[in-house]
Amino acid sequence: MLRATLALLAQAGWQIGNVDATIITEQPKMAPDLPQMAAHIAAYLQVPASCGKAKTVERLGFVSRGEGIATEAVVLICQEAASSQDRCRKFLQCCAMVLQSKPNFFL
Repeated sequence: MLRATLALLAQAGWQIGNVDATIITEQPKMAPDLPQMAAHIAAYLQVPASCGKAKTVERLGFVSRGEGIATEAVVLICQEAASSQDRCRKFLQCCAMVLQSKPNFFL
């Protein structure tokens, strides 16, 4: 899915600016592996650096019961040398393409 999303962004003239990702888990402890994971994500996305964090949920929900792991990610996308109106139009076109190809993508 990530490869397809990158292709759609590139097709619309957008690129990844940076990534801030968080892994939410009680076990295993992720801190020792975070630098390597962030480096792999940055290399795959062809961005200078990726921010990776890990946290626990302190006895809340399925994660604290050891039934799963959750993730959160915020990705900045940007477009160089275009007016803000042009950028907004292309961003909305990109979102529409994603929704057409993957109707439940944002759910």
